[in-house]
Amino acid sequence: MTKATLKILDADIKKRRREVTRLQEDLEDLEDYLDVLEARRKSLGKSTLTQAEAERRYGVK
Repeated sequence: MTKATLKILDADIKKRRREVTRLQEDLEDLEDYLDVLEARRKSLGKSTLTQAEAERRYGVK
């Protein structure tokens, strides 16, 4: 392979690695969102606390 070809190949590999990293981050975000949705489904119909009620109950400010 020539130097020019290797340079192009190297640039393409770096681009693909950045894309894979971005996709992994997107997947993590989607998994977090799924956890939120599942928690909401589990707590559907149950009473919940407001922010102020939780702070008073647990002494957080």
